[in-house]
This record gives sequence, structure tokens and C-alpha cells, in this order.
Amino acid sequence: MHCCLSSHSHGLLTNCSRIAIRLLTTAAICLTAVVSTATDATVTMTRATHQDESVPAVTAVGLQATGPSGETAATRICILVDTSASQSGVLQQQSLEVVHGLLGTIRQNDRVLLAAADTSFMPLMTVFEKAESVTVVDAQNTLADRTPLGNTNLLDVLRSALESLATESGPAAILYIGDGPGLTGILPEDFALTVAALRESRVSFSAVTIGTKVNWPCLAALAAETGGNVVQPSATLTASQAGESLAPRMVAPILWPDDQTLSVTSSTKETALAMLPFRMPPLRHDRESFVLLLGPLNKSVLEIATEMTPLSDHPDAWSNVNLRFEIPEQQPSSDNAFLEQLARNAFDTGGIFLPLLGRDGFDIARSAIRSEAASLAQLSRQAEATGAHDAASRLAAASLRRDPDNTDAAIVQAAVMQSKESAKSAQIVPVADEADASAVEARTPSTLEQTKPKTLPQPADNGFTGLEGPQDERETAVGLRDARHLMGTDPESARIELKNLQLRVRNSADIEDALRGRLNRQIEISLRESIVRSREKIERDISKERAEAISRERARVAGEIQRREDKFSQLSKRYRALVEEGIRVGYQQPTRSFTEAERDVSVEMALDTGELYANKGMPVTARTLARQAPLVAGILDYHTKNTRLRREMQRGFMDSLQLADITAIPYPDEPPIIYPAPDRWEKISELREKYKSVDLGGTSETEAKIYKALEEDVSLDFGGGASLRELEVTLQDTLGIPVKLDERVLAGELGLDVNEPGAIQGTYSGVSARSALRHLLSNVFETPLTYVIRDEIL
Repeated sequence: MHCCLSSHSHGLLTNCSRIAIRLLTTAAICLTAVVSTATDATVTMTRATHQDESVPAVTAVGLQATGPSGETAATRICILVDTSASQSGVLQQQSLEVVHGLLGTIRQNDRVLLAAADTSFMPLMTVFEKAESVTVVDAQNTLADRTPLGNTNLLDVLRSALESLATESGPAAILYIGDGPGLTGILPEDFALTVAALRESRVSFSAVTIGTKVNWPCLAALAAETGGNVVQPSATLTASQAGESLAPRMVAPILWPDDQTLSVTSSTKETALAMLPFRMPPLRHDRESFVLLLGPLNKSVLEIATEMTPLSDHPDAWSNVNLRFEIPEQQPSSDNAFLEQLARNAFDTGGIFLPLLGRDGFDIARSAIRSEAASLAQLSRQAEATGAHDAASRLAAASLRRDPDNTDAAIVQAAVMQSKESAKSAQIVPVADEADASAVEARTPSTLEQTKPKTLPQPADNGFTGLEGPQDERETAVGLRDARHLMGTDPESARIELKNLQLRVRNSADIEDALRGRLNRQIEISLRESIVRSREKIERDISKERAEAISRERARVAGEIQRREDKFSQLSKRYRALVEEGIRVGYQQPTRSFTEAERDVSVEMALDTGELYANKGMPVTARTLARQAPLVAGILDYHTKNTRLRREMQRGFMDSLQLADITAIPYPDEPPIIYPAPDRWEKISELREKYKSVDLGGTSETEAKIYKALEEDVSLDFGGGASLRELEVTLQDTLGIPVKLDERVLAGELGLDVNEPGAIQGTYSGVSARSALRHLLSNVFETPLTYVIRDEIL
């Protein structure tokens, strides 16, 4: 890359830091002539401002692609819905309406992926699918049930979304629905890297603003740098209509500039031009893209090669389009003074934060800067009223730089100048010493150049004497150059090198006094610059550490909240399953589902959510659900029991009535029932006596003895634990009855070892053997057992 800067542009450099100079000199702007053809391009608007000759003029140029565009190929759209804490209640519903309006309007061949965006990127789908698919509907339902929590880490979310889009090739776009980044702010380096990744992937960023405090400048800058759009719902534009209006613009063709081919030339030779932002923004057919040109108001030409989004007839072909914009010569106007302040604000960051998104963004920027001018004018009036004339003058001058037509600032400025003129005769102008002169020389080299004799050599751009002088001077120049190169990465080491260099210059006997003084001044200037760079590096390091700490804390809090949400979600699903089972079964037969939901799950839900003062980070809806869950389960349990009892009562009542009806059926006495004579009945009774010994309903003497032994009081001591086999022997000895373990059931079906110690626990004295035996067998290795009397054996 090659960049030409003439001496005419030094006025701008007096208002910008040297870091901004390095950014400008390394920007991808080529000022040499490039041969190209003009196709599909037009200049829609030019606005210029130039208050004095000390700074270059600033010209705002609106560029727009024209000509036939055609229909683009099938596009993948990643929809990011902000689910941070600021998007709760009505705002969450508006976001869902935007999604519904967009999905109902996009083309049939486009595919979408719905994702939640807060502290991280949370996709609600695995792959891109068509808008009418069942997966998209389920994702919308999941999004509606998601609790808004956390902060919006937009840059990390965008980088994760790019990774999901990188799995396939072809046109792609990102739609963000929310209020923008949170209160932690965005570092310019991170913002520039994210924008570069979006541009390299040819992915446009668009947004629908939903929220009470929308970060519109950040969203507009992202959309302007990536060829997107920003839509803000209003009283005349509902959230659903905003989604519908944005659907066709997200799939419209975009001309992506090739930064390596950008050429900005002026009709006047050897005239330097600069452009903000340093990289040409993408061009569209449906809105303007604005750039700021810094330089003379002569006729100029802007040429660039672009790639257009593939069309439907060639879905894999990115067509090359060469664009040529002829920018006419402009007349300066004080109405456009805000452009100078806009360029000054954006210069240090290369213009990446310029919110010039179409004509609307241009008007918003103008209104914001003029409002700032009005605020500064009001502050200048207050300062002048309190007697702070210098502060009032500075505030008024700042207001006039933004808006020269501001009458309040002009009045204050005139009053301050008049007071200075009246006091001028009583003031003595001090003579600046050599150190002040050197400082002034360091701040305004271009001004001092005009006062030096023509025979003296002009200072080089790096600020120190060239390498053609004596050996000591050349060594000092090399040391200064190396120290300044080191300032960007390690200003402390650079300051140590400069101090060592200063000691060598002061102690050298071969250097003349005049040369030694000049070299000392240059070293002093570099030392002061190293101190500034050291402070800047410390501030950058602190800012980076703060950002990393905030990121770590955000991730920790988000992980803790997500863990609690997952646990509560599992509990609520279990509760719902138990309640549904109880409703399905409870009306037919008794069930323990309601009891488990009421006494187990609901209690755990209440413990997990805690009270409001416990500050567990759980939503109020979760706390309300945990309090209402046992009540609902109990009510449903009572209702199913009552319904089942009423049904049984009605069925029994009807069965009884049926039996009464059956008994009312008459039977005829034909043929009649004839009973035998009394002597015949007596004979039958005598014959039945011989069958009395085989009566199955009777009890033998051994079984009667067993029943009697069970009613007697016993004293059993198994406090140290005993096996089932030991229980068998003890009962035989104590009760004097036959006792036998049913090993087929115990070992075969239940898997219990009858010889394992500790099966029987407890001590009972003065109670019946029946009660003691029932308690001892109630919990054998958590298995309830019982006893039976069968075949004269216990």
C-alpha cells in the first residue's frame, strides 16, 4: 500500500495525536491513479465545511449503487434475540413479534437459525431450516419461555454467530433484535476485529431496536460498516411491521469493496486527500453509504473494485463490479461545521464508530453535534456569569466549532474578547524561556517552520536532525529513532534509553554547545512523549484487565445462574410429570404421584429458589411457582379423591337399587318345592357326622398352640443386630413352636442372605410376640417382611 501526504495537510495533524497520524499513514487508501470503468454508481449528496486554512476541509459524500440489481441467491439468516435482563416483560413480547413478522415475510428458499443472545451465544436450533419448519416453531416457543437475565456481550455473540455461519458457503446475514451492548462498553480494538471478521466473511449486520435505552450509535456503526440496516419501531411502525419491512432488505444485493483497490484522487496534482472511515463501507441499492473526505474542496474522483452478492441464477458466483464516483468541487458552508467535529471525534479510531447509516444516520449525527454545541454554549454563559472568562472562552470556542451559527456562544465569545481588550493595556506580556519555546516547537512544527531562515535545514518528519551531520549527532538521531519505535510497545524501556542517551550527550566533550542544546531539547521532547505513552499504556493495561475481570465474573455469574435454571427446570419437569400422572390415574384408583409432587419435589423447589431476601439470583416467577406448586398438587389430590369417592358411591347406590329390583322379580310355584318329612331331616343330620373330621375351615391343635404363643408376652434383645437364621433359632427356643424361614422367597425373589448379620435390629420387652415379630420384620435391609402360619409351622 502507498499513501501520499503533502505539507498542505499538516493543519489537520495539529489537531490529532501522532497515533492517529500512524493510523492514517497505514490506511488502505491509494492516492495514485487507477484505470477503471464507471458502472452502477452515483453520488447522491455532498456537504462541505471549511472554517479556516489551519485545518483541511471535511466533505461528506453520499454514495449509492444504481442500476439493475436482480434477486440474490438463497440466504442464511442468523436471528439473534436479546434475552438480557433489560429485555423483560413487554419488550420480550415485542422481540417475539419482530421474529414472527420476519419469518412470515422472508422468501421460501431462505433459511434461518434462531438463537438467544445475552452473556453468550445460545443457539436454539442445530442447523439452518426454513421458516415454516417445526423446528423453528419449537425454537420460538423455547425463546418465549427463556428468562431474561445477564448483560449483552454483543461482540462475543457476533463472533460465535459467525462460526455457525461458517459451516456453509453462500450469502448470509445476521439480524439482531434488542437494545445493543450493555454498560461495560466496547473497546475499539475488539470492535475493529469484529467488523473486520464480518466484512471478510461477507456477512451483513442488521438490527431492530427494542428497549428503553438503545445503544443506537453502536448498532448504526456496525450496520454501516457491514452493509446492513437498523429499524426502530415507533408509534406508526409496530414491532411486527418492523420485522416485515426488514425482511426484503436483509436479502438485497450488497457491493463489498476491495480495500486493496481503493483510489481517491484530486484534480489538483500533489494534493493529499484522506478518507474516514479508512475502509470504504459496503454499498447498497436501497440506501446511501457516507464517507468523509479530508482535504481541499477540489474536484475529486473515487474508484474502487467491488464484489456483488451472488444472484439466484448464479448462486456461487460473486460478480466483480468496478465503481467510479466523480465528486464535484464544493463550496464551504457554515451549516456543515458539524462535519469537522464529527471527523475529529472519529479520527483516532479510524472512523470505525461513525454512525453514518444512510440519510437518517447523517441527520441524527448532525442533530446530536448541534445539541452538544447548544449545551456547550449554555455552559459558557454560566462560566461567564461566574467570572471564569478563560473557561467561558474555551467553551464558546468549542461550541462555535460545532455550530458557527450559535448566537449564545458568539455573544459570550464577543464579551470575553471585549474584556480582554480592555485589560490588555494593564497586562505585561512575559517572554517565553527556552524550555517553553522548545515545547511550542514540539506542538506546532509547521508554524515555526515559517519563521526560520530559509538557509536552515528543515526538520524531518520524525522530529530530529537527519543522519547527514557529525558522528555524535547521527548516533543521537539513531538512538532517538530506536527509542521512539520502542515507545509503542514498552514506553518505560524507551524512557530509560532516552535518559541514558541524554547522559551521553551531556557528558560528551566532542559536541559543541549549540548542538548539545539542540539535542537535549529533542531528547526532552521525546522524554515527555514517553511519559505520555507510559500513562496511555498503563490505562490500556488497566482497561484490558478490567474488561477481562468483567468477562470472567460475567461468565461465572452466568454459569451459576444457568446451573440454577437447569436444576429448577428439571424439578419443574418432574413435578409436571407427577401431576399429569396423578390426573390420569387418580380418577380411577389411588396414586402416590400427588403426594410425591407435594411433599418431595415442591419442597426441593422451594429450597432451591429461596426467599426474596436470600438473593439467590432466581426469577420471581420461579419463586412464585415454588410456593404455589404444593398447593396445586394438594388441591388436585383432594379433587381426584372426592371425584373417585362420589363415583364409587353412585355406583354402589345403583348396584343396590339393581339388587332390590332383582329381589322384586316373582317366581311361580310351578313346579312347587316339596320338602322331605321331619324324620328324613334327622336321618340326614346323622349321616353328616362322619364328615366332621375333614372340615377344612377348622384349626388343628398345633396351629392353635402357635396362635396362643404369639399372644404371650416375650422379651427379645437384638440391639447388636442378628441374622434371619438367628431369629429363627431364637423364636423356636423362646416360644417353643416350630419356626422355618421361607428361603425360596427370601433368597430367590428378594435376594436376601439369611446368614448376613445386622438384618434384625431392635429390643422389645413386655409386649406380645405378635407385635414384636411384626416390628422386627418391618424393615430388613429396607425390605418389609411378614410371617404366616401354614401346615402347622410359623
